[in-house]
Amino acid sequence: MKWGVYISKVVKSTPEWSPYYLNYNALKTVIEEIPADAAPDPTKEEGEEKLKALHVDQLGLPATADLEVFHALDTRSMNFYTGLNDQVAKVSYFFTQEFNNIQQKIDNAVVARSSQAAESNHATHQQLVTLQIHIESLRDFSANNYTSVVKIIKKHDKILSVSTKDRYVQSILNLQPFHTRLGDLVLGLGSRVREMISLENIESEVSSEDGTSMSSPGPSAFSLDNIRSALPSASSDALGSTVPAASTMTNSRALNNDVAFKGKVSKLVLCVPVRYPAGPDAEPEILIVKFGSGGESGSLIKSTIDTGENPEEAGIRKLKEVAGVETTLVQKLGEFMSTSAKSTLYLAMVYQVDKELVEWKDGSNVTRTWLPLQEAIAILEDNTSIRILRRL
Repeated sequence: MKWGVYISKVVKSTPEWSPYYLNYNALKTVIEEIPADAAPDPTKEEGEEKLKALHVDQLGLPATADLEVFHALDTRSMNFYTGLNDQVAKVSYFFTQEFNNIQQKIDNAVVARSSQAAESNHATHQQLVTLQIHIESLRDFSANNYTSVVKIIKKHDKILSVSTKDRYVQSILNLQPFHTRLGDLVLGLGSRVREMISLENIESEVSSEDGTSMSSPGPSAFSLDNIRSALPSASSDALGSTVPAASTMTNSRALNNDVAFKGKVSKLVLCVPVRYPAGPDAEPEILIVKFGSGGESGSLIKSTIDTGENPEEAGIRKLKEVAGVETTLVQKLGEFMSTSAKSTLYLAMVYQVDKELVEWKDGSNVTRTWLPLQEAIAILEDNTSIRILRRL
């Protein structure tokens, strides 16, 4: 499924947020309207005049931001980047408004929870569940728009035979609040809400004989930062509906598969290898592989299950053969029906990388690329892999 088709379906599924999504197809049209034989042509605008024409002032960039990507543009790219900057600014504004809205509602819920009235507590619990759905929806909104930006610039660069993507991503996109505040949303606000929901559940189910409530901390959020020991706290579909997690992954299909299917399926293991670079501020990284001269796109490794081995072993074997890494299974994410491969069900598993080999079976044809989560999502072409990584 092409990204333009996929994101159009996502946007249509959330009409109340659709005006605030990056308009991928409109930007694609701008690119397609550039004459095929158009040659590079310097713009008349320079310096501040050029930045003003490109609406750079809307992006909320710090004074120290590297703006060379804009200074280097020729006339062919001006309309595209003016439109892109408008779209990115729109996404950032909406994300910031929703983030602040969620934060205020959490603060209000904390105050309301101090009331001992049963009716008030019940109402607060419902508000918390709604907030959890809101947070997960905004998380997916952020990830979808980040991916749209990267993919539309890749299309622009390919058609014009230029290289602007990496600099725009590093200097502009990665400074936008819908990227920089994603951790605050998921690990900050999301963790607060989950803990409050867990506390509400415990207090409603466990009480002492004298009527006082007992409580304990809620479960940890599932993320790359605590992947070794955490279980998922919730699962969501593309934008909204939530299924509360069970204490164990006993019903992984109900929790994680967001594409309906019937009949017989072929099962493959989809491997998500993770490493943890040294340093207090270092982000966990996902291993993406590129085969031969596959260009900028990459993929996660998928494995068949040979006779006599279980799915976990199949993933470990394939990762060593194809990517040259020795790994340990740390989490089963569940089952995901492919949206592109017919009747194929992926068993998604996260592996901790213990050792990177210098030489391995497929080493001559494979390039290993380690990327932070959002950047990994952005270069993947397989929508099922993208859906799976968004669970992390």
